[in-house]
Amino acid sequence: MNKKGVAVLPTILVMGVVIIGLVLTGILVVRLINQSTFGIRLAAETGAAAQAAVDDANLRLLQGNLTVTKSCPGFASNPNYSFTEIGRATVDVFVCKTVCGLDVCQYEVRANAKALFVKRQLKAVLDADPLTKQIKVSSIKLEEF
Repeated sequence: MNKKGVAVLPTILVMGVVIIGLVLTGILVVRLINQSTFGIRLAAETGAAAQAAVDDANLRLLQGNLTVTKSCPGFASNPNYSFTEIGRATVDVFVCKTVCGLDVCQYEVRANAKALFVKRQLKAVLDADPLTKQIKVSSIKLEEF
């Protein structure tokens, strides 16, 4: 009997399994890279949306057309206002008055931005002069929640 072709079939099967394994590994690596850059883009987008919401709260306070609660016990469950059309992000804005003296009133603004699976929270403390109507950002902090 001629046994020359006996080793060919197992060799072809092993090579096929190796090639399929390499292709699947390549597909997985490309998918992980795409997801990570997409996550980075979403994080940047939610941070920018939260910053835009804080800037908008600053303008609304300056114009005087924002109803502000007197205290900040932990913020109410319902926001002062919200945005739904900032790219893929939705932002809830909470504004309250923390301290008000003769020369300065201090406001705390919290903007909660969400886009798909990424959430960012921007907390800002604004100092407002009631006489000159100037508002300065005292502190600002971006965090995940």
